[in-house]
Amino acid sequence: AEALKSNQTLTTLHLGRNYIEADGAKCLAKALKINQALITLHLAGNYIEVEGVQFFAIALKTNQTLTTLDLGDNRIGNEGAE
Repeated sequence: AEALKSNQTLTTLHLGRNYIEADGAKCLAKALKINQALITLHLAGNYIEVEGVQFFAIALKTNQTLTTLDLGDNRIGNEGAE
């Protein structure tokens, strides 16, 4: 996630099925607050739950480049979708 902070060329990142969970989501979300190149981030099947989604919600308030965030097949449920 640290490399994403200084990334200026990578536009798509697939990290599906890597057991990222809440701690990993928090690190990625921090990087997204700074990153201005990433357009697509695939995080399907990473055991991300409500807490992890909340980190992304905060990061996306400042990130203006990410247009696709794939959180399919995680444990978000209705609460995380709100």
